[in-house]
Amino acid sequence: MDPSTRDNAFRESLLRDSRKVTDYPPACPKCGGNIGNIFRCRTCFFPDVMCLRCMKSRHEGNPLHRIELARRYAPEWKLVDYDILTLRTRLGGHTTEAPCPNGDSVQKFKVIALDGVHHFWIVFCGCKGMSRVAQLEQVRLYAVGENPVEASTFEMARYWEDNVLVVPPWRGGEGGEQRSVE
Repeated sequence: MDPSTRDNAFRESLLRDSRKVTDYPPACPKCGGNIGNIFRCRTCFFPDVMCLRCMKSRHEGNPLHRIELARRYAPEWKLVDYDILTLRTRLGGHTTEAPCPNGDSVQKFKVIALDGVHHFWIVFCGCKGMSRVAQLEQVRLYAVGENPVEASTFEMARYWEDNVLVVPPWRGGEGGEQRSVE
């Protein structure tokens, strides 16, 4: 890659992250509604800015995304907890528009992922007869216990297995002594 191209890409990245909140239009680019607070997602491929309603609609099924908020009067971006967004992640293929008729109560949930710990609200499906553990496995979360309130992503479980739980090759001898490399 040409160094000037790389420099331009880096400069563009810095420019995007340093834009002032007042540089954004007062209307949401998605719905056209008035924006009081501006939201953006650090994880989405296209980190568009939008209003709260559009951000909630886009991230109902993406609870592991990192959403940031900037207020018009305090123009720095801050990471938002999903409690503020009042997002509910519904399992079993249900959505806000078509909720589970037998849905369990809303439960606070903690997920450990490669990029950190996420806290969000989850609604388990009660109509398909699936256990909570099975519902979590459907969305690639490894549950902790039979009645889980926390889980890890499959990627985090794989990382843990590959880097922590395996015996390093140099510990292969009896008693785990390190072999000489002579």
